[in-house]
Formats: sequence, C-alpha cells, structure tokens
Amino acid sequence: MSARYVEKPFVGVQFHPESIYTSKGGVLMVQNWWTQATKWLATRQKHMPTSRADASSRITPFPATSMLRERATLDLHHELGSFISELAQTVRTNTGVGPLMLTWVKWSTGHMSPIALVEALGLDLDDVVLLDSQGHSRGRYSILGVIIPEQTVKITYRSWDHTLHYGTRQSGGRTTALVSIDQVWPMLQEVLDSHSPHHGNDSEGQASNDHLPDECPFWGGFIGYISYEAGLETIKVDLHESSATSKKPDIIFVFVHRSIVMDHEQTRRTYSHCVRVTEPLVKNATTGAFLRLSNTAVVGTNPERFFKWDRNGRCEFRPIKGTVRKSPNMTREAADSILNSSKERTENLMIVDLIRHDLSGVVDAKNCRLSKLMTVEEYEHLYQLVSVIEGQLPSDNVGKGNNPTGLDMLKASLSPGSMTGAPKKRSYEILRDIEKRPRGIYSGVLGYLDVGGAGDLCSMGERSNGSSCDFTPRSPSPDLSFGDDGAQSET
Repeated sequence: MSARYVEKPFVGVQFHPESIYTSKGGVLMVQNWWTQATKWLATRQKHMPTSRADASSRITPFPATSMLRERATLDLHHELGSFISELAQTVRTNTGVGPLMLTWVKWSTGHMSPIALVEALGLDLDDVVLLDSQGHSRGRYSILGVIIPEQTVKITYRSWDHTLHYGTRQSGGRTTALVSIDQVWPMLQEVLDSHSPHHGNDSEGQASNDHLPDECPFWGGFIGYISYEAGLETIKVDLHESSATSKKPDIIFVFVHRSIVMDHEQTRRTYSHCVRVTEPLVKNATTGAFLRLSNTAVVGTNPERFFKWDRNGRCEFRPIKGTVRKSPNMTREAADSILNSSKERTENLMIVDLIRHDLSGVVDAKNCRLSKLMTVEEYEHLYQLVSVIEGQLPSDNVGKGNNPTGLDMLKASLSPGSMTGAPKKRSYEILRDIEKRPRGIYSGVLGYLDVGGAGDLCSMGERSNGSSCDFTPRSPSPDLSFGDDGAQSET
C-alpha cells in the first residue's frame, strides 16, 4: 500500500524492510527513493552529504543501549537503596548461611512417572511445583520442586498497585510498594546471582563447584509464572480498571533450593540437587505444569515453548501459529496444504518478525538467526506450523557489567506475541478495551529461572488446556478460571 502527495515530493509506503521475507525488491524500492530524493534536492540546490562523516554530523547522537542500561541501573539502585540486597539476603538466609555449594546425586527411578514420584513423596497434598515433560519427544527432563514451608521463599507482585510481597509461609513475609515492575527484574537477578554455584571460592570462603552437572537443566532457582497483565506493564500499557479487584498476583515465583530432575532419556536417571541447601525439580515447562502455592493453583499443558536460554547465552523462541487437529480424514498432505495457506503463513511470519525485533533489541541483529521457518511439525493429536528464532547473548560475560542476561531478554519479549499479534502495544490496548477484564496467567508465561544462568518458559494460552484457582485450602467453592484455544472462562 502506498500514497503520494500530489503537490509535494511526499510518498508513503507500507513496507517492512526488517521482515525475514523481504525480497530484493525492497532494496530496489529504497534505491529508487534515494534516486528521486537526490534529483529533487538537486533542482533546489540543496546540499547532499558526500561522506559518512558529513552525514553523521547532521544526526543528533543517541546514547548507546549499554549506556542507557547503566544509567537505568544506577537510578534504580538509588531509588531502592538497600531493598534489592535485602530480598537477596532473605532468600539466602532461608536456604542456609553456610558455604554456597551445589550438591547432587544420581539414581535410577525405573519407569516411575513424575506424577507417581510426587505421590510417593507425599507431596500431592501440600504446596508443590511440577514441570512435566509428559513423555513428549522434545521433553527430555521433568522437574519437581520441593517446597519447605519454613525455608522456601515465595515472591508475588501485583501490577495494579505495584505491590511486592516476599517471605516464607511461616514467617508471614514483608510487603512493600514499588514504583513499577521495572524494579522487580533486578531483584530477581540479584537473588539468582547471589546463589550461583559459579561464584564459589569467593572472599567469604564459599566452597568450590569444579564439577557441575552441566547436562542437567535446573540447579535450583525460581519457578513460577508471569501474567499477561505483567506483560502489559512492561511496555507501559495501562491495565483495565477491573484489574483492581483481581485476587491473583501477576507474578508468582518460589525460590526452589531442593529439587528432583528426571532425565527421561538416560534410563530414567534422576538428579537430586542442592544449591547450598538446594536441589532441582521436575522440568519441561514447555509441555505441562502443576503449581500449588498457598492460595493459588495452576494446571496447564502446552506444546509451545515461549523462550529458552542456556548457561552459555544461547536463546531460542519456538512460536506456533497455525494448528490442524488430527482426525481420520485429516492426512499429512491435507494438513500441509492448510498450514501452508497464505493466511497461516502470514500470521506465522508476523510473529517471527515480531520476535526477531524483540530479540535484536537486546542481543543486536547480527546475533539473531532463523533456524526454522514455517515448518509443519507432527504431534500426537495435532499438526502445527512452527518457526524457531535463535539469538546469542555475550557468552563470555553474560550479565556482567552492562551485558544483557536471559532475564533482560525475557522482560523485552513479554507477553508472547503469538497471543497478541503486532504491533504489540497497540494490540494490547485494543484487546484491553474489547475484553474489559484481566487475563491473568492466561496468555502469560510459566517456567523456571536457573541459578546457573539458564531459563525455560512456555506460553500459557492458545493450544493449551490450563486453569488457575484461587482458594482457601480445602474450600468447597474455589474460584476457577480456564483458558483453552484462545478463549478464557471463569466459574
């Protein structure tokens, strides 16, 4: 689409040069524009820059991203004083004040399932966090987080009133009002950094961690969810007024220092970990989850990985846009035809470009690549159109100085673009005005943040069967909400 002003040399073109599908015709269009602009300026004896230095002198310099990041960090610490350190210290105190050390053991669990493990340990009637791979081909690990009432610190945040609360179930904890959600991320990062086993042998005499189980995805850390409304706040979209009465926190994380990680490929090998007094839990947040924490419970299953990053800084997004349900009459050829229609491919491309934009804003465009574009994948009950976008954080110094971390990338990408479309902010605003109610965890993300520097979160939305519940323990009438296939309901 284009428009031209009839009396002046103004031409407008709807064009996306950053799209992965932009052809060489896009370059030709820019060249034609430059030729016409040069001719117009020449007829009016306007000066044209003759060198890069000449052109640069006409542009007002803008501070680099790293400079902005440093300034924001300094401003944040100035505003909060010692509050961030207080939160990290609270978590550290409750996990143990001795030397920080990751300890683990391995044993075979035979053919025991994650659910059977939960029941065998007697955790099915208490607070628990379970990330279950459900036997999926991409789900090698499951993670079970062991909740200890007097030690496990839970952190919650509400976007409506910017209220942060943290503490153990027995201690009652502390509540404070923040300025915005921007203050939450550095708090979480400092807790993770202060428990990293890579920080062994420091000036406080911490123990060495020379032989860490790198193949294990979770060494301990945060497990929980971030709601759709938290995503709204990250890009400065006002919440609907109905959010004021919502009982559900917009962020819930527990710091898991005892956990069990089940490896479903290596003859059911199981890792029992301990960071300081810590151990891992059951994983693959990209497929299934059960969380019960005080008065909040979440059950969900979803094939879509939102965002994963490893301890070397490699990032991966796997958006799904395009789904065909299997049936006796639905062949692979028919599914390919449907999923390769212009509608499905255009929607998938929109999300790919949106994610590439979010990713390049943190790791730079030269560190982004598309490893899979609109490929049909077959699952037990579905055919889906999947793309994979990858990026690389500065692996040598992830999180050091002004270098970004996986948590920085997570913040920049909320909420999942596959649930909103593009442009993201305007889509948020339109959906808010149409729906006139908070979505909560529906359209949010759920998963873990590892003390070793990794993370893995799935989308809680389309193609998922999920529910969340607010209840008084053993209450006969819990308040339930469900999200499935792009819709949400409450009972």
